[in-house]
Amino acid sequence: MYQQAKDFIKDVEGLRLSAYLDTAGFPTIGWGHRVASLSVPAITKQQAEDYLTADVTKFAAQVSKQVPNAKNLNDEQMSALISLIYNIGSFPVGSGLLNKLTANIDDPTICDKIKEYDNQRNPKTHVLEYSQGLHNRRVKEADLYLFGIKKKRK
Repeated sequence: MYQQAKDFIKDVEGLRLSAYLDTAGFPTIGWGHRVASLSVPAITKQQAEDYLTADVTKFAAQVSKQVPNAKNLNDEQMSALISLIYNIGSFPVGSGLLNKLTANIDDPTICDKIKEYDNQRNPKTHVLEYSQGLHNRRVKEADLYLFGIKKKRK
C-alpha cells in the first residue's frame, strides 16, 4: 500500500543500514526512520522496508485525519503529502498549507506552500536555517503534487 509514496521516500532519503545522525541531528536508520540513539544495531534491508511501511502507513493516516476530503487525493497528491510530513513530522496547525488543503485539495498554489518548508533547525544553534537539500526535496514533492492535480483534469 502507498507504493508510490514509499518509492518517492526511498529516492529522496537514501538507505543506510547503520544508525546515523540526519542533517537535523536526529538518530536515524533505514530510509529516514528515527530511532532512540546511535547505538541501535545495524538492520537488514527487509527491516528497513518494514520500518518504512509502518512509517508511511502512520503518516498516511495522519494525512487522512488532518486533510478534509483526503479520500479525493490521488496517488500523486497523497504521496507528496506523505513524504512531506514523513520529513517534517506533521502539518503545523493553522499553517498556510493546511488552510489551503482544507479549502481545496486541487488548488495549484498548494505547491507553493509545500516549497515553504525548506528550513531546518541547526542541531548546534537551534536556529532555523535554509537547507538546499530540503528545498530540492520540497520542489520534487510540489512537482509530484502538481502532477496529481493535472492528472485529475485530464
